[in-house]
Formats: sequence, C-alpha cells, structure tokens
Amino acid sequence: MSETPHIAYIIQKYPKISETFIVNEMAALKRAGVKITIILARENPGEGIIHPQVKNLKVPTYYLPRVDTEIASVDRLLKDLCISHLHAHFATWAAQTACLLSSYSGIPFSFTAHAYDIYKNVVQKELARLLEKAEFVITVTDFNKNFLQKLVKKEGKSANIIRVYNGLYLKLFKYIPTSKDPNLIVSVARLTEKKGLNYLIEACKILNDQDKEVHCLIIGDGKKKEELEKLI
Repeated sequence: MSETPHIAYIIQKYPKISETFIVNEMAALKRAGVKITIILARENPGEGIIHPQVKNLKVPTYYLPRVDTEIASVDRLLKDLCISHLHAHFATWAAQTACLLSSYSGIPFSFTAHAYDIYKNVVQKELARLLEKAEFVITVTDFNKNFLQKLVKKEGKSANIIRVYNGLYLKLFKYIPTSKDPNLIVSVARLTEKKGLNYLIEACKILNDQDKEVHCLIIGDGKKKEELEKLI
C-alpha cells in the first residue's frame, strides 16, 4: 500500500451547492498532501449551480453499482486504488455504505455527523452500531458530541467521537477595507425551517421595539422565502 494517505469519500449526492463544507474539507486534505477519491451513489443532485471550487478540485470519481451483490467489485476497486481510509458525510446511507465496504475490505472507516442525520427519523440502535464500528466519528458542535455520547452509552456501546468545527480557507477571500455597520446582522442560509430564520426575524423585532437600531441582511433562497417575507 502507498505511504501517501488515500481517502475515499463516500457521498450520496455530489456536488451540492449547500454542502460546500465537503468540498472545502477535501480541498484542505489535498493541500496537506492526501490523495482523494470520490465514490458516489448513482444520484444526481439536479442543481444547475456548481461551486467553482468543485471544478478546481479535480479528483477521480466512481459510482457504486446499483445491486448490493456487486459490492465485491467495489472491494477490488478500493484495493486497486490503494485506499487507506473511507470517510462518509452524514450518518445515513453514506455512513452505512462506508461501514459495509469496510467490512468487506478491512479498510477502516469514519464519518461526519451533522444534524438531520442524527436527530430526525433516526433508528438509535443502527446509529449506535455505526458509531461503535467507525474508527472515529466527527461532528460539528459540542451539543452534537454530547448527544451522540449519551446515545451510544444508552445502547451499551462506546465510540470515538471528535468535535471539529466547520471552517473557511481564508486565503480564498480578499479583505477589502470598508466602513463598518456595528449594528448589522448577516445570515447566509437556505430558507428552510431547520435554519430557524423566523427566530432571527422575531429577535430583530424585539430589538427594534426596544429602540435599538438593528439592520439585518438575510442571503439565501428556499421553500420558506415567501413565509419569511410575510413575517418581516
């Protein structure tokens, strides 16, 4: 096996404009000298917009076979590519697939847990099994980490759970000196229920009712756009 780490990213849908954190992570690993390969389900996000960094990433991409019985062919591919580690994003199909591939190939796997994948419509026993089987699990907040630790303990298992914040590669952004508005609140998010933008809008009203001048700029689009506009 090659001495250079070679990580296969197991992703269900790629690229997604709302999941630039995955692209940023792979780009950071490439800068650190890690080889990256992407393994996808045969699903297209169907989005017309592609983040420029996706085009710059330039990593080989393979698709999983539709039939589970063909998983042995993926096992051979992983070994031919000298994959040293499997990593999945989201504790759903991707983590389950990484776990399955790991069991066939003997290659260790890990996954990143985010939000809906650990809180909504989750089978706790299955999630606990994945947490225990993984070499390590990354999650993006201390709240998530504590939640997962309690869940895995409740199921009588143990897991190596690490909190790593999402970050930005600041060299991609040029600082332009400008006048600052100390009362400006900016939110960049999809306009969906789980982003909680209604609470932000209601909080701004509370501040304005207290005669505190606040400007709020919300950048994004989504199903809740009209509802949020009415609330404003």
